[in-house]
Amino acid sequence: IRKEPAWKNSDRNAITVFKSNKLRLVLIAMQEGAVMAKHIAPGMIHLQVLEGDLLFMANEESSLLKPGQIVVLHEGIPHSVTAKSELVFLLSISVS
Repeated sequence: IRKEPAWKNSDRNAITVFKSNKLRLVLIAMQEGAVMAKHIAPGMIHLQVLEGDLLFMANEESSLLKPGQIVVLHEGIPHSVTAKSELVFLLSISVS
């Protein structure tokens, strides 16, 4: 993921690892300081940090997640992600 041109030319890169009608798994790498602005996912999400530190914000609350930590969020909740260091995480989106 860090060897692709998108990583060198942007503040992030993402690779879809698996995709079906109901489930999507996406491996995401973000440069330190990169931000995914507040948005709403198309389903329930499960995010697991693999490397680095991730600041996750939802419902006006924030959590600093470290490698191995997981957050799960129901569908329809606005949230944002900030890379507090170079970061890699696995995102699962479950669509009903």
